[in-house]
Amino acid sequence: MQIVFTYTIPHTGTHFVMDLQHQGIPRDQCCKVDDMWWGQRYKDGKSFEDYEFDAPITGHQVTTLLRKMAKPNDQLMNKWDNLKLLLIKGHHWHRGKQLMEILHHHDPVDMHFVSPLRDPFLAIMTRSWQGWYAYGKKAHEIRPLEQRKREARRITQTYVDMLTTQPARVFLFPIDGEQSKTPNGRRTLAKRLYKHCGLTYGDAAQKFVNEWKPVNISQSKSEGAGQEKAYHSFEIMKQEYASGNIKFIKENKFCNFEFEFLQGEEWLKKLLENAGYNNLPWW
Repeated sequence: MQIVFTYTIPHTGTHFVMDLQHQGIPRDQCCKVDDMWWGQRYKDGKSFEDYEFDAPITGHQVTTLLRKMAKPNDQLMNKWDNLKLLLIKGHHWHRGKQLMEILHHHDPVDMHFVSPLRDPFLAIMTRSWQGWYAYGKKAHEIRPLEQRKREARRITQTYVDMLTTQPARVFLFPIDGEQSKTPNGRRTLAKRLYKHCGLTYGDAAQKFVNEWKPVNISQSKSEGAGQEKAYHSFEIMKQEYASGNIKFIKENKFCNFEFEFLQGEEWLKKLLENAGYNNLPWW
């Protein structure tokens, strides 16, 4: 069984990259585990962070603890005997950073580590949509500036933390970096991911890469929630940003602060350049 720990910043293509990894593997042979599981208590009253392991910890030990934590009717329990791929998600904001530090310290040789990346401006704006408009606010309502400042600082600092403390064995996967802009580049990037994770790159993976649709989960939250107009504005903003219409972005009261905030983040620009980005609109 291959075990992949996806260490991620929210709104950077987490599920897109995880879905890419299991293409061609039957549903009953693959399982995703959310990071919220890690905080649960076992029968002895301990959580994962409470255990002391002899280095190096193995992926088998990690999955054994996950299995102990699972409820009897959980999909992990139902699929365990047939599993070929276990995908574990660790969000940096939740328990992901804590878990990565533990796992990096013990260096489980039979686990693979992957981190999706996305243009921080789009991650911040997706966060704004999901945390404001998708939960009942109308299209004309602007999120309070203090909230926007807090989110921009939080996400920016998370990028810096991740890109300066990543263990060497982590595979960075920029979903919208320079390499992701061409079919050949995307194919090469995906094949490198599969090789890194010990997986076989086949027709199903190639079909997924050909389509390359990193749709954020916030999109589904616009449906039937009376927020179609707000989401439409959000989509227009993304299209104008992608086309390089900086004048539109700077004059747009819903995103101008975030754009100008990022323009002052010189250190982040250098880190992203090293990770495979070049000339993002806010540079």
